[in-house]
Amino acid sequence: MKILQAHGMTDIVLQQLYKSVILSQLQYASCAWWGFTKASDRQRIDNFIRWSVKSGFCPADLQSFEDLCEEKLFNQVLELRQYNRFINLLKHSINHAV
Repeated sequence: MKILQAHGMTDIVLQQLYKSVILSQLQYASCAWWGFTKASDRQRIDNFIRWSVKSGFCPADLQSFEDLCEEKLFNQVLELRQYNRFINLLKHSINHAV
């Protein structure tokens, strides 16, 4: 990221790249491992994000990592519910067709 910044990449593009690559890597399977982290682990992640904000790689208005993980979990639960509704509707349709 520093190399891209040194070569003149704008902050907006750097921040989009950060969200697309770095945050997605941090959030990968966070629903599974977040509950097993210690306070020191969470502090290290928060420190990394604060450093990223100071460096201009991350937008200053980014939610905390904990909030991002909770939001991701919430969205996954909603998607699962929608999937289950679809499956139940499909089963219901098949049963009535037979």
